[in-house]
Amino acid sequence: MNMNLVGMQSQAQPMIVAIRQHAMGFRDELTNIYRRYRPWILGGAALFVVLVAAWILAHRQSEVALSPDFRTSAQQAYEAISSCENYRPYGGDSWKAREIDAELSLAEAAAHARTRADLRAAMALSNYLHEVKLVHLARQVRNPKTAPHDYTESTREFTQELRSAKQKAQTAIQS
Repeated sequence: MNMNLVGMQSQAQPMIVAIRQHAMGFRDELTNIYRRYRPWILGGAALFVVLVAAWILAHRQSEVALSPDFRTSAQQAYEAISSCENYRPYGGDSWKAREIDAELSLAEAAAHARTRADLRAAMALSNYLHEVKLVHLARQVRNPKTAPHDYTESTREFTQELRSAKQKAQTAIQS
């Protein structure tokens, strides 16, 4: 049995040497190819990096700006919310109709939101409408005769938050 094993090793020895020589030749061949085409390989890699960087930059620029279809619907929503705010003291059916119109306009604008800037503007408009509703509810619920100081103080706070929300919405749809 040992004889057969020794015989197999002696037969495998030239085959192993041939495989090693072939591998060395293949490695040398790859090295020569790399040396010959190194400028093309490095140039291609550099071009790939530049193209990816340009694509990322262009994508970022498009994410910062409002899309045109969103901008028009956002301006309509802003006008509807402003109309709702102007009718806030009146209440009743006229205010409710404007509130529904503002909600529908806001939903339409949100449906047109594509970029991050669009989504931020839609959130600012939503916050503005929410503040209009809060001020309206605060004025409906509170009785100025029972607690005049609390009424004035809370109304002032709500009004400041409303102004802030309105300013943020204006800024968001103009950028």
